[in-house]
Amino acid sequence: MYTVIIADDEPVAINMVKKIIEKNRSDFQIVGSAENGEDALELIRQYKPDLIISDIRMPVIDGLALAKETGQISPDSFFILISGFRDFEYARSAIAYGVSDYLLKPITPTNLLCSIKAVVTKVDERNYQKQKLILTDLCNGTDTDNEIVARFLPYSAYYIALIRYNGLPTRFSNHPNQHNIYSAPEELISFYGRDEMEGLYLIPEESVTEDLITFINKLGGKAFSGVSGYRTIIYSTEKYSTSELPEAIQSMYHALNLSSVVGLSQTIDISESGAFPDINLTREDTANLNNTCSYLLDNRRYTDFHKTIRSCHHSWLIEKRSQLWVEHCVNVIVSIISRYSNKDEIRLSDSSLTISDIFYTATTAADLAESLIETYDILLGVGINQVTTDSHEYFEKILKFMENHLETPLSTQDICKEFAVSQAYMSRLFRKHADMSFVQVLTKMRMERAKQIILENTELYLKDISRMVGYEDQFYFSRVFHSYTGKSPSAWGRQECR
Repeated sequence: MYTVIIADDEPVAINMVKKIIEKNRSDFQIVGSAENGEDALELIRQYKPDLIISDIRMPVIDGLALAKETGQISPDSFFILISGFRDFEYARSAIAYGVSDYLLKPITPTNLLCSIKAVVTKVDERNYQKQKLILTDLCNGTDTDNEIVARFLPYSAYYIALIRYNGLPTRFSNHPNQHNIYSAPEELISFYGRDEMEGLYLIPEESVTEDLITFINKLGGKAFSGVSGYRTIIYSTEKYSTSELPEAIQSMYHALNLSSVVGLSQTIDISESGAFPDINLTREDTANLNNTCSYLLDNRRYTDFHKTIRSCHHSWLIEKRSQLWVEHCVNVIVSIISRYSNKDEIRLSDSSLTISDIFYTATTAADLAESLIETYDILLGVGINQVTTDSHEYFEKILKFMENHLETPLSTQDICKEFAVSQAYMSRLFRKHADMSFVQVLTKMRMERAKQIILENTELYLKDISRMVGYEDQFYFSRVFHSYTGKSPSAWGRQECR
């Protein structure tokens, strides 16, 4: 619902504008009207409306001065100024005060509604950006202004659901082409994600018309159509007010970090789950891992070392050990290996990037174990029986193959199979030559191809464009495109084709 204040020194004019809006715009609420600029200013202070419609000539404070003052006390409000013919040139200066539009008297329903429609587009974009910033702050644990949160997340109570596909976001993802993803409100629902594999949903209780978990599963199915892998859903049957959202959202992410298990799909109600497992290794855990690995490496029993690692990963999955817990174990193993490795510190440090990518892309515990074993072997300098060329020319061949197959659902596994290399090796190659992961490079390629298609084929449907760059689901493609460009495909196309 959009809010509007009408200001005019003629009651007849106020009533006419009211009737036009009430008859044609059910999505607008008239929160007040005033017959002079001073009263209008007080209403603006009180309501901070989305739109002010004001005559330019009013007692006490005229329309231009009102627009200027509004810019100070309610900078997010939009302004439509109404003027007589003789005021037209005078009204041009209104642009300097941020006035969105000005209309000549006598105004007609058509002209007014066209101006309102244009303002609605601007309000939606403003709300989109404000909500995105709010959600970013809420998810990052940044202090937020409760009044601002309540204004742009206006419903009385929200359910929260967090859906994560595959591993936790890579901790080495600060690339300039990456953006937070947020979908414009759909069915009242605000939707945010740290990357394209995640969605945080704020769901007003009014929008839930069936069993909550059924509703959440439908949301996930729609947003992540065509995405494969394991899925972790964190939700609560409790409802939260806007003032409770910061703490509640942090609890959601905390629960995700403690619960996400590589290769295991889960649905967890945090309001009933009780205590979460400890992600820290005990002294006993560390001692057992250290003793076992050290003994095997001391005696160069690499085959038994591999068997032990595979067995550990299998037991960790059965025990539902969290990704972060497993990462702690991997760090212990790498630390042990460093005592036996002839690699320099830089190479050992670089392994953290590879390991992060492996956790991010692995879809099963077995895939994770095999990729980590190869990384361990590389650090040890043993057991490498695959192509080890890391030339730029070799990398360019891989990029060329990807460019020629962007319309297909490419995965890391597909590339590894095509070039007969492992996931761990592929990850190192992309980090070395692109300073990005495979997923980041593939996304960049697809989005650049999509931009080219949009510019060259303005009449194509979104579903056709999405399929041409390897996305079966147009809605998922639109999310990723917005993440990459900051705009929806249609909005980006309109901007670039002007």
